[in-house]
Amino acid sequence: MKYILLVHHDEVAFGTFSEAKRRQMLEESVQLTHQLHANGQYMSASPLHPASTAAVVRVRDGKPFVTDGPFVETREQLAGYFLIHATNLDEAIGIAARVPGARIGTVEVRPVKEVAGLPAGESPPRAARSTAQPDTHSANGQEGTRAMATRHRAAEDTDRELVIIRILDAARSLVFKAWTEAAHLARWQGAPQGFAVTSHQMDLRPGGAFRVCMRSPEDVDYWLQGVYREIAEPEQLAFTHVWLDAEGKPGQETLVTITLTERGGKTELTLHQSGFNSIESRDGHRAGWTSTLDRLAEYLAEVHARPSDHVWK
Repeated sequence: MKYILLVHHDEVAFGTFSEAKRRQMLEESVQLTHQLHANGQYMSASPLHPASTAAVVRVRDGKPFVTDGPFVETREQLAGYFLIHATNLDEAIGIAARVPGARIGTVEVRPVKEVAGLPAGESPPRAARSTAQPDTHSANGQEGTRAMATRHRAAEDTDRELVIIRILDAARSLVFKAWTEAAHLARWQGAPQGFAVTSHQMDLRPGGAFRVCMRSPEDVDYWLQGVYREIAEPEQLAFTHVWLDAEGKPGQETLVTITLTERGGKTELTLHQSGFNSIESRDGHRAGWTSTLDRLAEYLAEVHARPSDHVWK
């Protein structure tokens, strides 16, 4: 579903910020758009010029009336927007909380109505519109066609990658151990909520293999296997990821990289998965990983609340 995130802040207060701070917030916003794009959730985003540059148009009795300035005088002004894809309102709210503007103002989250018959995509700039067909016969035309194909493949590659970022209220060393030590994995299972791990074999070393069986709430077993590619405690863990069908035949292999970054006593977890053979597969894994990370966050919260009941080593 589409959501628009409307970013509001006090322009006067924002104007008192140093140039370095304003530039940092812009860079964070741009970084967020790239993360959303890699996750298949980005549609559009942009800051707006100050409200003083606005013009308000009203039509009364067929006559247009134009006035300068914002539509209404408020303490906070509309400063920009993000147009995104999200599974539900909760996911959209989670993304809104990552918008830098939320730290100094407010971000309004609203679902976008789908209307049939609207054109798809942006119109090209007027000067760029042409009815001429691309030249695919000359050397230059063939080179242009190859370049277009390369860009198309690159876009497809990006569309078939998954990136999920979470802030976890736990030390980085503990989060790494939660992914790599059997005592921790036995507690939080490393599986989506509602699933139970009935078998877990792991050889934690570069080149070592793992094999897991997850049982769904409907008592269906799902087997997963892979090989550890990189183990860099406490920063990064990379492994291949392959589902097995009912006959035990391996499916599409993807590569999962877990990167952990310290954030003021907390841990930023970035999960990157590449190699999907379809956008549908990527989106299905997004749902599974989101549920799995929810489960991890709950486990870490339990550890924080009652450390004596859990494994801290």
